[in-house]
Amino acid sequence: MSAVIQFHWQLDAYRLSVVAAMDIFERSKLFPSEEKYSLTDQIRRSSRSVAAQIAEGWRKRKYEASFVNKLNDAVDFAKSAESHWPKSMYMPDRQFVMTYDSGEKAPDNEVLGPVTPTGGSAGIVYQGDKKLAEWGDVDHADMTFSVAKSYLALLAGLALGDGLIKSLDDKVARMLD
Repeated sequence: MSAVIQFHWQLDAYRLSVVAAMDIFERSKLFPSEEKYSLTDQIRRSSRSVAAQIAEGWRKRKYEASFVNKLNDAVDFAKSAESHWPKSMYMPDRQFVMTYDSGEKAPDNEVLGPVTPTGGSAGIVYQGDKKLAEWGDVDHADMTFSVAKSYLALLAGLALGDGLIKSLDDKVARMLD
């Protein structure tokens, strides 16, 4: 029988998020210096935010209204943080939005793969088997470009390297049981 958890720092998720944040910080020291105030800073802040959010959620867990409020805030943030790029992913001059924003010039700005129009902001939040929130067209697959994806890719690489997952092809659902 496992002990009753009384504090957020006893949660595996919290402890692992702190370890991951420290590991990410150390590894990010190897990033190019020109990324110091952009990608590196975003990844570091994102990694530290995970533990803080877990701690805050733990403190407010017994207040259902607070939980619902936080969930609504998260959904509203997701909706409001939608990109203002054209849905086609191309600027009026037919330059791809990612290379347009970066200032890259030909031939270094050529897109090598397919580009598909984006949908709107969408997502689903589950707690166990219960769907708590859903917004947008969740069946539409979108191209994604975000620090969150970079952060998740970094965590996946760390988990793979540490043997926490067997393969990057493993289904997430199998790991949740």
